[in-house]
Amino acid sequence: MIPGRTYVAPSTLHGRGVFAAVPIAAGEVIEVCPVLRFPAAQREHIDATLIDEYYFDWDGDGAIALGLGSLYNHADEPIAEYIKDTANDVLVVRALSAIAADTEITFAYGPVLPDSG
Repeated sequence: MIPGRTYVAPSTLHGRGVFAAVPIAAGEVIEVCPVLRFPAAQREHIDATLIDEYYFDWDGDGAIALGLGSLYNHADEPIAEYIKDTANDVLVVRALSAIAADTEITFAYGPVLPDSG
């Protein structure tokens, strides 16, 4: 998390969400989140808990994104994207468009492609 750039607050989408504290430019990295990776064999145990709603598929394993990574809400028309860097076990959150201060930052939970550039 980059201090002072984001904050967590109640969301009209779902419970709580991540919001921009300052304007963020299109293409800018919002956050680089280290992840806690857990083996596929443990997923069935995790799926029986609240954590099921907060983890990412990570090359067949699972991963909890630290920082604010697991708190971003889904939107069908997101204003950010996440890039899974499985080699370094980090999740990169990047703005797809300019984001005004106090706007909730969302990304699509569906499949994402690795960073091509």
